[in-house]
Amino acid sequence: MLRWTRLRTLLFVTGVFSLILLVFAEEVAQISGSGLLETALTTGFALSLISFLVIGSVGQGKKAVRDVRKVYNQRDAKCSICDEPLPEASLRQVGRLHSFHY
Repeated sequence: MLRWTRLRTLLFVTGVFSLILLVFAEEVAQISGSGLLETALTTGFALSLISFLVIGSVGQGKKAVRDVRKVYNQRDAKCSICDEPLPEASLRQVGRLHSFHY
């Protein structure tokens, strides 16, 4: 399972690697024209960018699943005055979650 810190690290590494490959590909293109080195750097940039996008989408998917589970597993409590259903909250969260009601 990818934790958020590992995911951030992977995103950072692939993003920086993509930028480095892009800069080198542009420099080689300006110096020597088209060639095998430029093609290799451009292909590496494309693959690195694809891996960056895949890792980012996996992270967003995991966040969406977590958010859905949080909403699905949420319990309701009732207001002691009017019996309106309210989200269950600890003492620290009452002000934030129930302030709109009271």
